[in-house]
Amino acid sequence: MSDSKWLEFIINQIISNSIKYRSKKECKILFNVINDNHNIALEIIDNGIGIDKKELKYVFDKSFTGQNGRLVSSSTGMGLYITKSLCDKLGHKIKIESTIHKYTKVSIYFNDDQYYNVVR
Repeated sequence: MSDSKWLEFIINQIISNSIKYRSKKECKILFNVINDNHNIALEIIDNGIGIDKKELKYVFDKSFTGQNGRLVSSSTGMGLYITKSLCDKLGHKIKIESTIHKYTKVSIYFNDDQYYNVVR
C-alpha cells in the first residue's frame, strides 16, 4: 500500500531534479498517467540536460552524482537513492530513461490498488 506523504516526497524530488538539471532554454516538465493491464504508471518527462547512458545504471546508487552532479555544487547523490529506497518500501517500481541533451523520463509503476488508495 502506498503512502501519500512519501509519494509526494518522491514526486517533489523528481521535479526538483528536473529543475536543477534543466537546459538553459525553457524548462518543460510533462506528466503522463498511463493505465495498462491493472498497472498505473506516472511518467515525469523533462527537456533537461539528460543523463549519459553509461551513468544511468548508477543513478539510484548511494552518493552517486555522475558528471551532471559534479557540475552542480548542491548535488549530494542522495536524492534518487532515497527516492528508489522509498519506492521499494512502498512496493512501487521506478525506472529512468534519458538521452543526453534531450530529455529524462522517470516512470513510477503502481498496481491499481496502490494508485487508487493514494488518490482517495
